[in-house]
Amino acid sequence: MNITSLLTPGRIELVSNLTSKKRVLTHLSEIFSDDNPALDQHDLLTAFVNRERLGSTAIGHGVGLPHVRSTNISQAVASFITLKEPVTYSEEGDTSVDLVFALIVPEHQIDEHLAKLAFIARLFSQEKLRDELRACQDADRVLETMARYEEKLDATV
Repeated sequence: MNITSLLTPGRIELVSNLTSKKRVLTHLSEIFSDDNPALDQHDLLTAFVNRERLGSTAIGHGVGLPHVRSTNISQAVASFITLKEPVTYSEEGDTSVDLVFALIVPEHQIDEHLAKLAFIARLFSQEKLRDELRACQDADRVLETMARYEEKLDATV
């Protein structure tokens, strides 16, 4: 699955000073809407918040995976940010998050949406990947690191 193709250097941000889940979701909405005029920042934020109300998208090990579907895009897009300090992502248990991989998928791609989420969760279940991403200093290095681990994971499927 080519998850890294969903990212661009412009949608990767390292060591953000965001201090709450709401600020993380707001910032992600800004990143996506700045990159694609078809995506409205307010609508995206509402969608992300509504999705979180259904249940936290924290997947463990410091990783958050906010995701929504949209009628305003024809191809899936992603953003990745690292946080300077972890933020509490859910009131249930230890769900502090400092790595956030956000995904927007076209509304009609339900099966693809679920497949992408499952693959991303498997990708981020690798401790070495998480450690390397936390140490990355630029977007190109993030893309290279993710691509390398993605290739290894694809080879095992």
